[in-house]
Amino acid sequence: MRFDLEINSQFPVLAKFIIFIGAVFFVGVFWEFWEFVLDRYLIHSGYSLLLGVYEDTLKDLFMDFLGGAFGFIFIKYD
Repeated sequence: MRFDLEINSQFPVLAKFIIFIGAVFFVGVFWEFWEFVLDRYLIHSGYSLLLGVYEDTLKDLFMDFLGGAFGFIFIKYD
C-alpha cells in the first residue's frame, strides 16, 4: 500500500519527513502511555515505580525516531 502525499512548498521532502516522524512519535508516545497505564493501574507489576524508568522511556522514543528516520529513507529511495 502506498500513499502519495502532495506538499507544495520549498522543502517538500523535509515536510514529508516531519509528517512521517510525527506519525511515528504519535504511535510511540501512545505506546508508552499504554505501558504506564497497564503497569500502574491494570496489572500492578510496579515497573513504572523503578529507578531508570524515565531513561527507558526516553531511550524508547529515541529509538522510535531512529527507526522512523531509517524507515523514511528506505521508503523514499525504494
